[in-house]
Amino acid sequence: AKGNTSIGMDELTHRLFVAARSGQLVIFNSETGKDLQALPIGQGVDDLAFDPVRKRIYVSCGGNGGEVDVYKEIDADHYELLGKVPTAPGASTARLSTELNRYFVLTPALGNKPAAVLIFEVQ
Repeated sequence: AKGNTSIGMDELTHRLFVAARSGQLVIFNSETGKDLQALPIGQGVDDLAFDPVRKRIYVSCGGNGGEVDVYKEIDADHYELLGKVPTAPGASTARLSTELNRYFVLTPALGNKPAAVLIFEVQ
């Protein structure tokens, strides 16, 4: 993967998640360093968050129209794409609050449209 920008970690399963601007989420075994698999994500990733309670990986991508790709960790070696949530062009900075059950995505000002904060309830 090229242009690695964001990482997340599942400490329980020893999985390191690395998101690349080229459109890949690469999963490594953090104990051995072995590259296990690559999953497709949107272009222009800026943030990645792993929710250890829900076993979800949130990848915020601002390329094209903007989206948050959500994967579920079924087990240490199996992942399922739950969906691609549309955001806004350039909206890639994000933060997960497990305490509030919310995922916040910042959108830039574009043309006459002001910058905004999108708030998603995580399930």
